[in-house]
Amino acid sequence: MENTKNCNGRYCYNCGRFRRHYTLGYMKFIKEDTGNCTSQNGVTGYRDTCEDWYSNQYHSRRLSELSIKTLNETIAKLVEITSVIKEHLETKQLRGLARERMEKRLNDIENKIDNDKF
Repeated sequence: MENTKNCNGRYCYNCGRFRRHYTLGYMKFIKEDTGNCTSQNGVTGYRDTCEDWYSNQYHSRRLSELSIKTLNETIAKLVEITSVIKEHLETKQLRGLARERMEKRLNDIENKIDNDKF
């Protein structure tokens, strides 16, 4: 990788093939000035440039799609869990106030799930 003045802002730190190095500091990770380039199979500086630069926008879009999919699966599992708990409450004899509290909590969870669908 060579340093060039006419790189149009396409530095390694902004490339989809660059993975930055970090060191463990006290209570946080510290960015290093180097990282691995998967196209060159070597260590490069974060301000270097090359011909193989490409946008990492696809990866961020793919990650957000996976996040939404995972959230929807989690919501579906929560709905199943609340229905199982409701069935259990119907068969179990809870006394007045405890039963009301449990039903209120379950209704609150269902309302949050219904309002936050993607």
